[in-house]
Amino acid sequence: MRMGRLAGIALIGAGLLAAAPATARAGEENSDTQKRLQELEAQVQELREELGRRDAADAEPLSVQIDRYLDSHEKGELWRDRNGNPLSKSVDGLVLSASARLRTEYWDNYVDGTNSFDDDGVQTFTRYRLGIGANLHNDIGVFLEMNMAGAWGNSTTVPVSAPVGATDGGFTITPALYQGYVTGVGAEYINMDTLIGRFEASYGDEYVLGDNAFYAAGLSWDGVVLSKDWTDNGFSLDVIYSKIVDGYKPGFNGVDDSIYLFALMGNWYGASDSTGTPGAVEPYYILLKDNSAIPGNPALGGVNTKDIHTTGLRWYGDKSSEEDGGIEWNVNVNHQYSFDHEFSGDAVLRYNMSDTKWAPTIWGQVAYASGDQNNPLESYNPLFMDVHGRFGYSDFWTFSNLGVGGIGAEINPREDLTYGVSARSIHFARAPAPSTSRSLAWQFEFYALHEMTENVSIEAAWSYIKWRGGSATTGVDDVQRGYLNLLVSF
Repeated sequence: MRMGRLAGIALIGAGLLAAAPATARAGEENSDTQKRLQELEAQVQELREELGRRDAADAEPLSVQIDRYLDSHEKGELWRDRNGNPLSKSVDGLVLSASARLRTEYWDNYVDGTNSFDDDGVQTFTRYRLGIGANLHNDIGVFLEMNMAGAWGNSTTVPVSAPVGATDGGFTITPALYQGYVTGVGAEYINMDTLIGRFEASYGDEYVLGDNAFYAAGLSWDGVVLSKDWTDNGFSLDVIYSKIVDGYKPGFNGVDDSIYLFALMGNWYGASDSTGTPGAVEPYYILLKDNSAIPGNPALGGVNTKDIHTTGLRWYGDKSSEEDGGIEWNVNVNHQYSFDHEFSGDAVLRYNMSDTKWAPTIWGQVAYASGDQNNPLESYNPLFMDVHGRFGYSDFWTFSNLGVGGIGAEINPREDLTYGVSARSIHFARAPAPSTSRSLAWQFEFYALHEMTENVSIEAAWSYIKWRGGSATTGVDDVQRGYLNLLVSF
């Protein structure tokens, strides 16, 4: 305000000074007028000097003033909300995410594990994701993500027997809503973070709902997630509710085949400080409320489905560092009750020699998921264990009625480059009748991962499955699968 006054006085004085000489020349004999002009000129000069001093002491740099103007005016003018107001009045910040994944695959006998028909070939699968979100005022957020999956050179209108050139019919990729949720609604009333809408939910290095980025379509459902972090105790909890299968509604033929999920996912990341136990501990409970019915199906033993209760614990940690080698572990055990008591366990132990040239790593794995000889429904239900990379890069096995033992080694010529080899022995947990052998297959692999930048990665893998006694049926043949996966994301 004081600077404005000084500027106004200086401008008025300058105007008087400009007009006064004409009057003085009209009557040069008027010495009083000349004296008055000199006094006025001295006052104006003094005001100019005072204004300059205040400008130097108080005024912001011009660049700061310009940035502030753009933030408060131009952006608000260019971008407006649905009510026509400048976007800055309702949005604190925008979030933009996108990814493009191209995966070329080769397989031989992968479809059925036999040589009964020729199924070797090459195909390229694509997945594109585009998301946009906003952080609104009052700690409210919104996020929308589209998923677009397809394959090169695929046409559903051309018969399989047609010439190769005739299959160049293109492939229509249809965008679909993959995720769409709001966060923060009602959080202040229940003192918990909230998420409402369609989402995928990761838990540790696996997924409770959804699928990792390797697969084409992914999985997501509508539901609610409540989260709370007790930082003083080093413990966090996620409460998840979702309707994962939307079956017939009650009243429509009197049937409701919907399936609901309820989960409690904990993370005791402060376990080491509280008890001295190394690493972190993640307890969990998952309920699948299954209303679907398959009455009298002979292939499934003529039984209906039942609710599935799974209670488990994951323990993981890493004692290695860039300077010193050490062990890394990931153990997941759980009990499941549905038709009967089932259980699974998966333990991976790695020794990282990070202080050695090329930072080699050796690892071993044992895994087991219980099963039934005759009825798949009475076997362990793998609710959230990822197949890719955990039980081999062939992605051939379902973690149910399965036993796995594996060893492997990796080297890192550079921090962003990994080469690895692995071998696994695959078994049935219980031999399916009429076979009496539990031996299933050997699986051998080579894989490489190059993280070119933070946003670009390339993964390549080749798997070979050698069948053993328990699968020695007519026409069985070894299986091969390889792929090159390019992922660009931000």
